[in-house]
Amino acid sequence: MTELKTFNKKQLEDFISSGDFSSFDFLPISAHRAQSQIRNLKALDDQTLLVLAFYDGKLAGYVAVFPIII
Repeated sequence: MTELKTFNKKQLEDFISSGDFSSFDFLPISAHRAQSQIRNLKALDDQTLLVLAFYDGKLAGYVAVFPIII
């Protein structure tokens, strides 16, 4: 079964400071890129910045989102 998990600014900040961030076989986002996403002045607090896809409980893919306000 595939499950998607989304992260907004606060959730992404908590995620990269947690042990979960470094426990994957591959990193879905670097800490440097995550900090850049979190500090993006054009990103709203509740906007999704990262989506992780899990298949049978294992990280299968990810996509980083760079929101802009038009």
